[in-house]
Amino acid sequence: MIVVWLILWMALRSPKIIFAVFVNLFIGLSITTALGLMMVGSLNLLSIAFAVLFVGLGVTSAFSTAFAIDRNASRARICGPPWCGPAERSAVPLSLAAMATAAGFLSFLPTDYKGISELGAIAGVGMLIAFTSSITVLPALLVLA
Repeated sequence: MIVVWLILWMALRSPKIIFAVFVNLFIGLSITTALGLMMVGSLNLLSIAFAVLFVGLGVTSAFSTAFAIDRNASRARICGPPWCGPAERSAVPLSLAAMATAAGFLSFLPTDYKGISELGAIAGVGMLIAFTSSITVLPALLVLA
């Protein structure tokens, strides 16, 4: 979490925005964990790795950070709601990235090895959850921050 915080600090430079991203992270991770448990019953040593993938791909490198950086940039350029510009500019690229990443993980489903198959299912769904929470929950948190 310290490394995640450091990456977010270098990208965002705002404790309030970083806090909103962390809250979004825990919301998305909680939902992904719940759905993962519903899908596979119990997590094994491989399928639990979805949490690391969720944090790394869903938060620090892609969805939340990209949205928050774009929000900061648009807030400095224009007047009006600071979430409208980022939402319009980010929707298509971030949705394509989420779908491509999810498709990559879901390609693990046909494997015979149970742990890898479960990891693919949970991580694939997790990427879609990370995207969804980044364009719905995160803007609300940023408004509150």
